[in-house]
Amino acid sequence: MEKEQEGDRKDNMTKLLSLVWYKVLPARFGGQKGIAEFNRYLSVHFPLTCLCSSDNTPAGNEPYELRPELPIGRSQVLNPFAWRKIVVTAKKGAYTHLILEHPYYGLIAIWLKKRHGIFLISHSHNIEFQRFREMNRWWWPILRWLEGKVHRNADLNLYKTENDLHEAIRIFGSDPKRCMVLPYGLTREKTPDESERHAARERIGRQHGIPDETTILYFNGTLDYFPNAKALRWMVKEMLPLLNTMLKKPFRLLVTGRNIKPGFRDLEELRHDTFIYAGLVEDVADYYLASDIFLSPVNQGGGIKVKVLEALSWGLTVVCSPHSAEGIDIRMAGSKLHIGNDDVNNFCKKIVEALTDPGSIPERFFDYYHWSNLLKPVVERISASQD
Repeated sequence: MEKEQEGDRKDNMTKLLSLVWYKVLPARFGGQKGIAEFNRYLSVHFPLTCLCSSDNTPAGNEPYELRPELPIGRSQVLNPFAWRKIVVTAKKGAYTHLILEHPYYGLIAIWLKKRHGIFLISHSHNIEFQRFREMNRWWWPILRWLEGKVHRNADLNLYKTENDLHEAIRIFGSDPKRCMVLPYGLTREKTPDESERHAARERIGRQHGIPDETTILYFNGTLDYFPNAKALRWMVKEMLPLLNTMLKKPFRLLVTGRNIKPGFRDLEELRHDTFIYAGLVEDVADYYLASDIFLSPVNQGGGIKVKVLEALSWGLTVVCSPHSAEGIDIRMAGSKLHIGNDDVNNFCKKIVEALTDPGSIPERFFDYYHWSNLLKPVVERISASQD
């Protein structure tokens, strides 16, 4: 009993400061949800404050303190007033742990660790510099240097996949003893029932003019992001014409997602008789419920594909590329996860197979991927750091 009380006192001494440089609230996209839900479930165990950019809008029910006080935009990391805000906040709040979301504030985070003894946690969603190298950004070598410095100095590195963890060890020289895999988690605890699906199918069918008995293939993502845009072009230009000859029943490819950047205007010109672009929708729940299969032929970009996990949690059958399945324990997904390759004929065959055998999601999937379970080893590491 005495040891338990001592442990409680140590946990009470622990105070977390989450440093988020961009907009995550309201959480609508995969990366935003990954941070918002991570903070929400972690705050069950420790007092947590999120210091974030001023364009964050709280819902009012966050179980942690939200301070949207940083400037907007990536250039903020060069702003001395933003650095001062972080230092003053960390010192006044007597925070024991700093969670760094992405490496951009890495230098000030390392300074706080060395000068004030704050335990530094790097929460990585991918190997960041690789993403910008793929997009030919001139400054990716600078980001690689900064990212490596953060990973080597962090007291705890959290990675989304085993591959990212091993890549960080190989590229940056991260200490394996200070590395852990923390996949994206889920908040759902079971798949929806058939009555919910039927009602959503009717609503989506009316809204988009989709006849009954039509198979709905669904793709959701930020479309003005290069890997997603590339996947959408491939689906409309190569996959749909072939699939049209292989499927005996009518189908539609229904796509939702943001597309606001000028460099992706060509997506607006994509056309096919079976293709429906619904744009950015407020709530994707009905689209998941109404669909038969979720597609993710995305073959670039780092980290785990949040949308694949979300689709599985809604009970959808998923057909995806090996890259999109990376970091997902396929044993947990049962027969609901079908993995094709980059060959369009192979991918279409996987869709046909998935429609023939829709399968079901095992209960162990929700036990494994629920945030409350995923965070247990992280909570233990944070608690142990106060010993």
